[in-house]
Amino acid sequence: MFDFNAIKNIYFIIPLFIGIISSIAVIIYLLKFKYLVKYKTGVFLFCGIIIWLAGYTLELLCTNFDIKILLSKIEFIGIVIIPVTFFILTLDFSGYGNWITRKKVVLLFAIPVLTMILIFTNEFHGLIWKILDKNVVVGLPINIVKYGYWFWVSTFYLYSLLLISYFFLIKTLLNKFKIFKIQSVLLIGALTIPFIADILYLTEIIFEITPLTLVISSLALIFGFTKLKIGDITPLASNLKIENLSEPVIVLDNKDRIQFLNISGQKLFRNDSQKIIGKPFNLIGHDYFNYDNKMLDKFGVFEAANLIKDNPEAIYNLHINPFFDNQKKLLEKEIIFEDITERKINEEKIFYLSSHDKLTGLFNRYYFEEEIKRLDVKGQLPLSIVVGDINGLKLINDSYGHEKGDILLKKVSVRLKENFKQEDIIARWGGDEFIIILPSTPIETALKIIDRIKDVCKREKILNIPLSISWGAFTKTEESQNITDIIKEAEDRMFRHKLIEKESAHNSIISSLEKALEERDYETAEHIKRTRHYALQLGESLGLPESKLDEISLLAALHDIGKIAITDNIILKPGALTPEEWIIMKKHPEIGYRIAASSIELLIIAEGILTHHERWDGKGYPKGLAGEEIPLIARIIFVVDSFDAMISGRPYRKALSINDAVSELKRCSGTQFDPQIVEKFLINLNL
Repeated sequence: MFDFNAIKNIYFIIPLFIGIISSIAVIIYLLKFKYLVKYKTGVFLFCGIIIWLAGYTLELLCTNFDIKILLSKIEFIGIVIIPVTFFILTLDFSGYGNWITRKKVVLLFAIPVLTMILIFTNEFHGLIWKILDKNVVVGLPINIVKYGYWFWVSTFYLYSLLLISYFFLIKTLLNKFKIFKIQSVLLIGALTIPFIADILYLTEIIFEITPLTLVISSLALIFGFTKLKIGDITPLASNLKIENLSEPVIVLDNKDRIQFLNISGQKLFRNDSQKIIGKPFNLIGHDYFNYDNKMLDKFGVFEAANLIKDNPEAIYNLHINPFFDNQKKLLEKEIIFEDITERKINEEKIFYLSSHDKLTGLFNRYYFEEEIKRLDVKGQLPLSIVVGDINGLKLINDSYGHEKGDILLKKVSVRLKENFKQEDIIARWGGDEFIIILPSTPIETALKIIDRIKDVCKREKILNIPLSISWGAFTKTEESQNITDIIKEAEDRMFRHKLIEKESAHNSIISSLEKALEERDYETAEHIKRTRHYALQLGESLGLPESKLDEISLLAALHDIGKIAITDNIILKPGALTPEEWIIMKKHPEIGYRIAASSIELLIIAEGILTHHERWDGKGYPKGLAGEEIPLIARIIFVVDSFDAMISGRPYRKALSINDAVSELKRCSGTQFDPQIVEKFLINLNL
């Protein structure tokens, strides 16, 4: 039945045998690694190859005509299986595997199955072939002279599937990723060699060598499955929506290996896509991003990735979307990188604005109240609260303007940041109050910090005014203590210290104001000294009590305090002022009044400052008071200050002689000045 002695004369039987053994090995490989995409398709493909090669080999060796015919029929099982399974494999490889459903597979095999039925019943109808020569030649297949109608229908169908396979393979060949180009070339080669050989055989150009070429194709497919990971790492079907999506998109297979990157994704990965295709995302992802490895085990939106190398400030939301087959088995994951950098920046800005004081940059009261809730726990004990209040801020605001007061607040905030730890919560509690939370800090440590800040403040000045802050601190040591009571006790201690320190603080501020006035006007220390002397002498001669004399002494020094808020180009102008400049200059009594009204020590002379330019005849400013409507101390200062100013030189006029100054006082007595005050003053001068 079989002539095995013919093997030595048939040079291509051994390659056919090698093809059979190799194909069996591949089937074992595919069954072992069932995770491969559509591994069953590969098994059927190589089963078809084995059937064709084995049947063809035995047909060549067979000496019996009927058995030779049977083997030819068996070969056809492989012949019709290979194109269909190769077509399905091509769809899987090209990323269109989701097109293949069980129903469509049945339809694809409809003509092949019908062909097989017709092959095994060919003797009754001859639709497949008609054998004209029944001679048996060992080493050659049976000589079929004429094919039947259905053979050509079946061949046309199978060739059509192969041509369609070409279309998908060439389309994949155009893929931008190198590994898929190589896979496509190999599959095209594996398809082309036997395809051409079969066409040449059917056109009777050459004898049947298709099975031999199929051995070459099978070896190529073996290399593709094992080395190029065909069926394991496969490209995705072209999706213009994903490809042109403005957000970067990466697609992973069911083993979290990178399969596809759209245009934006390639840019995001610095055009390294050729290097990373097929590699596990967790293996290379950390070269580009910071993220949690466990993130890929979940689905949803994760704020997890920020670029490490190219743009450390960039932040991304990762949208991880799964795709399942009909059996709910995970096929792939789509990761969309949503750039939320600008949104995060805006959120941080909003959070900063809502939690920080705009002027000082410290936390605000709202943030403090939220943090005290968070920190008021047993694990943070002892929890110290420190409260500080700037001395004289209102006086500085009224004297120099809020701009200078803001500078003071900023300077204090800088010093606080320098002297407290980063984990301490420093907040602006009110206009001139600060409050600090010191977690896990005993009262002794809090008091040491306060002493250190006091030492720093002693060396600090703004506008020649010493930086002075009153402090209070208290500590929560027991969980049962109410944090509100702790804060109140810290405030109470601060207020007690403020009362003790207030006099010295305000005296320092008043001294600084006097010095500032000397620097800002022609009011020299000698002028102030003489004015105070004249005023006190006049007050004593008028029989004023000691309290009034104290007011006169203070008013003599600070009656023009409002001038420190007038610009230098007006105050220090060497020539006469313009009408517009006079309007500004005449506001200094009102400014001085506001300054004095903000200080308890100066409040007693506030009215004197406001009215020291009022005239006896009612033509003065700012209120137009007349006669005794003007406070007495203001009338006294108006006379003595004017006299000393007249006998003192100014850049814009020469000093008057004492006689000329006296004459001027007499001339203006009863109009500008209180006549009784002038008379008494001249008596005191012995003039």
